Amino acid sequence: MLRDDPAKHYEELPSMVRGVFHPLGFSREEIESFIQGEVNAEVDPAELFRLESEFGTGLARIKRGSTWEISYIIPSDWDERYRIVESAVRSVVSDAQHASATEILIVIKENPPSHNAYFAGMLPLLGFKLTPRAGLAAPLGAIDLLSLPELPDKIREVDPQEGDLEEMVKWYSDSLLSHRSRPISDEDRREGDREMLEGFLRSLKDDSSQAWVVLGDDDQNVALAIGTCSNGGDLTLSQIGVASTHRGMGLGEYVIIRCMQKLAERHGDRGRQFWLRTGRTWEPAFSLYQRLGFRCLDFYSYAQHFIDE
Repeated sequence: MLRDDPAKHYEELPSMVRGVFHPLGFSREEIESFIQGEVNAEVDPAELFRLESEFGTGLARIKRGSTWEISYIIPSDWDERYRIVESAVRSVVSDAQHASATEILIVIKENPPSHNAYFAGMLPLLGFKLTPRAGLAAPLGAIDLLSLPELPDKIREVDPQEGDLEEMVKWYSDSLLSHRSRPISDEDRREGDREMLEGFLRSLKDDSSQAWVVLGDDDQNVALAIGTCSNGGDLTLSQIGVASTHRGMGLGEYVIIRCMQKLAERHGDRGRQFWLRTGRTWEPAFSLYQRLGFRCLDFYSYAQHFIDE
């Protein structure tokens, strides 16, 4: 895997993209938009790579750190595309192992047209695990058709700044354990969730775009939903969790609807739609979202290669 010269990379990229994207079903406008997006992006030159093999060349953009994220691999020859990509991926895996990376990630876009869905089927044979995910949207008017379920006795809405953060981190992390696509330790998982929740809490006072809903009893907080408004106008449910001790009580449904209400109250004048992301194999959560008016718009998979496995 050779680091590529930026000038040469962007000189060759347009013709290679056109040669591959056209038979994949991209329109002329989509092809030129991709090319211009790459050429005009402020990309670190250290992310550009040339992967040579006996079958041809692959141009790649790879963001490296503890996780190596492959943005694209563009083969030079359509007829040899599978062997070029396979050789390129093997090279990336080998280099990542020597660089002490922990993971390689490719986000496979499954909505057509896609520049990487065609080679997703070979990735498990190269050591990758595929986790299917989806982006779901609901119209703003969906909130008018929903009613809050009654809360059980002693459960009430509480101030998100109150309560034991460590306890909330523990049950929040545990509530997502079956959703996680990678085997990491409890300590590492909770540390990541602690940083996320602390970041949200720190910005809560100054960030009017956030909407928090936390449920608790006299002893602890037991459910939460966090919503934000993106620059594009999506009212996004970014975090949802229910303690395992309090599942099956309708708390997840309550925090979702209440968070949607708060987002609509604050941003309904410029909001475009409600939005969330979830795993496609998590049937109980998936069914709940669909019952609340969400429909799948975006299909994708995480392809992950864990170096320590």
